[in-house]
Amino acid sequence: MKKDNISLLLSLNETIATVQGPEELMKPVFDKIYKMYNSPVGGICLFQNDKTHAYIFFSETSPVILKGDLEEYKNKWLGVYKIDEVPFGLNLTSNRIVRHSTPQVLKSLGGKPGFSSYRHIIEKHNVSQLVQIPLRCSGKVTGFFLFGVSGEDPFEDKEKLEFIMQFANLAGVGIRNFLNFDELQKRELFQSALLRITNSLVAIKDRESLFYKLSQEFYKPEVGDSFCNYAETRLSNFFKGSPLIVRFRMHEKFEYIPYESHQDIFSILESLGITHSYDTAPLVIDHSQLEDLRRRNSRLDLICRNSQVHELHWQQYTTEDGSRIESIMGLLDKKIPPLLELSFASQLIPQFSVLLKNYAAYEEIDSLKKQLEEEKVSLIDEISHQDSYQNIIGSSTIIQSVLYKVKQVSMLDATVLILGETGTGKEMIARAIHNTSSRKDKVMIKVNCATLPSQLIESELFGHEKGAFTGAVERRIGKFELANGGTIFLDEIGELPLELQAKLLRVLQEKEFERIGGKQTIKADVRVIAATNRNLEDEINAGRFRADLFYRLNVFPITVPPLRDRKEDLPLFVRHFSEKYAKAMGKSVKEISRTDFDVFMNYDWPGNIRELEHLIERATIVSRGQTLDFSDVKFVKNTRRDEDLSSFKSLEEMEKEYIISALRAANGKIMGKNSAAELLGLNGKTLGSKMRKLGIKREVMIS
Repeated sequence: MKKDNISLLLSLNETIATVQGPEELMKPVFDKIYKMYNSPVGGICLFQNDKTHAYIFFSETSPVILKGDLEEYKNKWLGVYKIDEVPFGLNLTSNRIVRHSTPQVLKSLGGKPGFSSYRHIIEKHNVSQLVQIPLRCSGKVTGFFLFGVSGEDPFEDKEKLEFIMQFANLAGVGIRNFLNFDELQKRELFQSALLRITNSLVAIKDRESLFYKLSQEFYKPEVGDSFCNYAETRLSNFFKGSPLIVRFRMHEKFEYIPYESHQDIFSILESLGITHSYDTAPLVIDHSQLEDLRRRNSRLDLICRNSQVHELHWQQYTTEDGSRIESIMGLLDKKIPPLLELSFASQLIPQFSVLLKNYAAYEEIDSLKKQLEEEKVSLIDEISHQDSYQNIIGSSTIIQSVLYKVKQVSMLDATVLILGETGTGKEMIARAIHNTSSRKDKVMIKVNCATLPSQLIESELFGHEKGAFTGAVERRIGKFELANGGTIFLDEIGELPLELQAKLLRVLQEKEFERIGGKQTIKADVRVIAATNRNLEDEINAGRFRADLFYRLNVFPITVPPLRDRKEDLPLFVRHFSEKYAKAMGKSVKEISRTDFDVFMNYDWPGNIRELEHLIERATIVSRGQTLDFSDVKFVKNTRRDEDLSSFKSLEEMEKEYIISALRAANGKIMGKNSAAELLGLNGKTLGSKMRKLGIKREVMIS
């Protein structure tokens, strides 16, 4: 080898040791190549270690004379390409020198967006062919050097060819070392960024702050600023309701997109027949495919144009419970496709999904907490403003006596048993007692013992621990515990199963209980008000109700009268309900005809106030004028009372039957010994007179 060539190799080796990056190295390399071989353009292709991608560097080695006689070399990274997408028509499977004609090269560049300037360079220097020289390391081909030839091929000379291959190998090793070191630094930078992002997001408990912080971190220069200007994320099953679409734009705040708007890029792609059916690898929509999709959808074209989107990468990750996070990143038209950056984004998605699950759980807990507070406030407000005993309708003596009892017992903590037929307003009386008591600022919890299945009543009243029985997947707080400090209203207490009556008796006596499956004794500062429409004494005799529980509940009984016993309150009820439903329906109905009111007064109201309210509501619906319309109402007959009344006979009928029975017993003898008059304790003449008056004939009796 010539001495000059050896000096050149030593100079190149020294350059590799002193320069800071591949661009700085390529300038002196191609400068020397131009001077030695008059090659106006050159390039290098280096395979990545996995040989799925290749680094491409291309240079216009011929200097451009600028003002002041300064020279500039156009050294450009074209980027990192998939093996099957490498430009210039390179034969990547060859381990020999390959020569590509200019028409062949230009044809290969024709379909590659962004390479028009390099077509211009090749044509400007009249390059007749590109010579592809393999680079070897440890006997394996690791890439290629490219040399543009304008005239005679300088590499036909074996000595020149041997030197340029050594020169190329040395330059290739130097560039690969730079790239490996750069990749190592970038990986360390990404790992540091991943840790920083995770730490910065984990303490955030506000949804808006969470996504805003993510967008800030993701678009920092070491993460995404260099390659991505636009991204959308679709979150499914993390939060209640429809999937959540979050859009990120560089240098702007993120924005939520309504899932039903179909303005998100996921919906647009799916409408165009593009779907992602696997989790591990990203779905890549390259530039040529994206161009076709943009022509088919103006909204997609607008997004890509505004954000300079060159291609799309669609990644998705599914958690074990089926929640899914998907991200579509719009890559910028950069010369280096961001393999490491995309790898970093792939690592970020699983981490982000864990944060989302934790945040969604926190959000649900917070929502339930707020709901509980709202319900508590609502209950207290309802009790305070609607159900005070002053608002109970009625001026009759009998209802006033009930209200007097309410006033007597309300400020005490005594147990109250409210008796009365269904529909008489027992719950209103219970609320009136609570609302005028010292516990009025606490809640009153209602439990309807008739509507709960017997196997659930105990859990409803006293609660249960997680795992206490099949289906107990979480701890449940019972009604007695919820009502602590307030009042519990046990409606339809007569329906309570016998096995639970003993447990309820213990709570009333001891003021303590245990959850099902629990070992801790819970104290209960609760006032008990019970109500029933049954006759509990009859239930005790029938063995369906415990006598000791009855005596414990019957501390202060209040009987609410039926409506038929307080008909003087009917006008008040009619006015109240007609105004209530007329206002709700936007009608002016407020009168009742005299005929209908007379019917009301003569009706026994077996359904009591509830029946009257529903009747007026129905009449308000069908009424057209100001008068309530009851024309299609069929009043329910009180069958039991009608049967009882029909069995009664007049005094005259009863007297006639009694005299006839006495005559039959005396065999028709009216007066004298063993006669009917003697049996009836009457004078014989008086009996005869009564018989004539009642139309009783002696002959009939004898016969």
